[in-house]
Amino acid sequence: GAVLAGASLFFSGGTSAALISNGRAIVGVLGAFLPDSEPSPAEVTYGGDVMAIVSPDGELWAIPAVGDLQFSSANPPLAELGESGHAVVTAGGVVVAIGPENGVLYRIASLADLPVTSEFPTLGEFQLAAVGERVVALDESTNRLVIEGGPGVELGDAIGLRLQHSGPASSAAVVATGDALLKVSLD
Repeated sequence: GAVLAGASLFFSGGTSAALISNGRAIVGVLGAFLPDSEPSPAEVTYGGDVMAIVSPDGELWAIPAVGDLQFSSANPPLAELGESGHAVVTAGGVVVAIGPENGVLYRIASLADLPVTSEFPTLGEFQLAAVGERVVALDESTNRLVIEGGPGVELGDAIGLRLQHSGPASSAAVVATGDALLKVSLD
């Protein structure tokens, strides 16, 4: 799982391939993806044995991250998040995603399940993480940490720059500012 931390996915037009890179080397290849498109970064996240892929247009797919990486954009996406949508995968392999414009949280418990939707506050530009199975979003436009099933937390004068990566369950999320790390209670 560590190999894919911070991975990038790039679509290639002429060869219909998508390359997954960890910044130093190609760590995987997904074939037949978005032919006739310009190279464009997508969001790839990993947890458990699941990989979530969000295209630049906000289409969400999930694939098994074991064995050969088999993927085709000919398969319908699991959800349409919109261009500003993000997804992460929990350590347990649950895909969670947010379509910020429509205020919807998508939760896909396994690759055999359809997405279950619930309400989530409308967000501006945001970063997403899972703390255990709980979803947190750093709304950069309001400098607020939005917590699934709980109150949001205003960060005040401390401008949040980076939300922690998804990780194990905890009673707090970590947000980096320009000069400190904030431990923000999730309760």
